[in-house]
Amino acid sequence: MLTALLWITLAASTLLLIAVASPIRASCKAVYKENERNTQLRAAAYYLNPLILRIEYSSADERFKLFILGFEKRRGVNKDIDAEDTGASGIDTDNISIDDIGTDGIDTNSISTDNISTNSIDTNNISTNSISTDDINTGSINTNDTDAKEKTTRFSLSKIKSMINNIKRNRIYKIAADKPLRKKLLRWLKSSFTRVIRAVSFEKLKIHARIGMADPAALGKIYGYFSATKSALTPQHYHIDLSMEPIFMEKRLDIDSELKIKTTLSTILWQLIMIAATFPYLRVWKIIKNV
Repeated sequence: MLTALLWITLAASTLLLIAVASPIRASCKAVYKENERNTQLRAAAYYLNPLILRIEYSSADERFKLFILGFEKRRGVNKDIDAEDTGASGIDTDNISIDDIGTDGIDTNSISTDNISTNSIDTNNISTNSISTDDINTGSINTNDTDAKEKTTRFSLSKIKSMINNIKRNRIYKIAADKPLRKKLLRWLKSSFTRVIRAVSFEKLKIHARIGMADPAALGKIYGYFSATKSALTPQHYHIDLSMEPIFMEKRLDIDSELKIKTTLSTILWQLIMIAATFPYLRVWKIIKNV
């Protein structure tokens, strides 16, 4: 019995170690051509092995595909259903003739313009004298309206001041107003961002661009910035492939890019543990006690 438990424990530990240490790879490829107004995007990610668990996305069919053990798992209605299955084949458009739609039922002769008579409109009865300026009483404009507006503005200002005072008395505002805590939180956020970047390793980054502009000076500046970025990144990371082809006196933007990253569950869990462990809990607790 003890031997069986040891073997089960060993097998479970081995499986857990494989699951934690197995790589998670993701890739994305995008192609954009401005003149053709065409954008192609393909993304894929797999865990353990592409034949075990894989998810794909393509802009051609605009849907995600999930593969488990090499078989695609379908959810909902498949977009590849043919139009014949929807029952549209029951309508025989070949037998529809224009002769079947008859206009004989509409008697256009019965529509007479004689029924519309302009004699019923008596233009003589329309008099501009009926509009009198005496009916407009300027005395109805009272200064009480301005007083009411001033009262409403005063009430709104007092309400805003009371809301601000309530916010300042709030515990969360007092915690956020502590300067040492803000410095520690800012330091913690920077380190957390660095740890998130460390959790992912870049296997490949390719950007091939063809850029054309009507202004040669602006294009020269862009090419200079691109060359400086390429010279700064290439010696450190040899898996980065950057290239730019300038095209003068022509407006063009063609980009061919590809990105591949890799990580593991163990790396993600370790970085999350370090992020949670470096949070300034003691400072927050002291401020909460003093508030």
